[in-house]
Amino acid sequence: MDSVKWYAWKPGKNVLRIIPGFDPRHCQAEFDAYAPPPVDARECFYIEARRSKNVGPNKRVVFLDSTRPGPIEKLIQELQGCGDKAAELAIRKLQPANRAFFFVIDRHEEQVGPQCIDWNMLEYIKLFGLFVSPDNGDISCPFQGYDLIVEYIPKEASNNGFAQWPNMTAAANSTPITKDEDKWLDWLGEDLFETTKAGWPHSVEYIQACLDGTGGAFEGVLHLPPPPSEDSMHSRTVYRSPMPFPAPRNWPGSC
Repeated sequence: MDSVKWYAWKPGKNVLRIIPGFDPRHCQAEFDAYAPPPVDARECFYIEARRSKNVGPNKRVVFLDSTRPGPIEKLIQELQGCGDKAAELAIRKLQPANRAFFFVIDRHEEQVGPQCIDWNMLEYIKLFGLFVSPDNGDISCPFQGYDLIVEYIPKEASNNGFAQWPNMTAAANSTPITKDEDKWLDWLGEDLFETTKAGWPHSVEYIQACLDGTGGAFEGVLHLPPPPSEDSMHSRTVYRSPMPFPAPRNWPGSC
């Protein structure tokens, strides 16, 4: 399993390109872009997950299974019955938060390759606003998408003590995600959520080990397959077909 490279925000402008949801047709020279996506494709470029921080004495970060309660939820329920301030503080630290995960390319450090952003839902909703704007088309399209320009203010420099992303815009001109064939295949040739397990729920055993303080040494099953959904499908297949640059002839809007 490949490890996740997490994106570290830089003060000022961050120029990023969103990697689209995995679709094997992106690495095929000829295909019908209007046909239904293959069964092993991922329609959305992002996934949503529930995350808890500061878990256990080692302050681990864990991702939770949204379909059934686990050790974190059970512990919170027990603490709610205590009714004291210490319990309230512990609940606030453990309370799961909904997060959005997606992969990007840092245009100033493309050699690093795909990096994953773990973002709060408020900022993700702002990003979604750019997607629904008719002026931008499909921002994540690898052939005719746009770079994303995001201004970042770290908490040390903000006026409220919290990190801020005050401005988010799409670049003026659409471009292919890359003109380099090797990069194209590396970035688009596999489902990055499948290979890195970014945002996938941890197993009950691993979460309990984190609560007990033995999470770092746990050797059992770390991740569970994410719950299936209509817009989030997973594939273990790696495709290495010829790069369709600048775009397949039958791709919508191609020349």
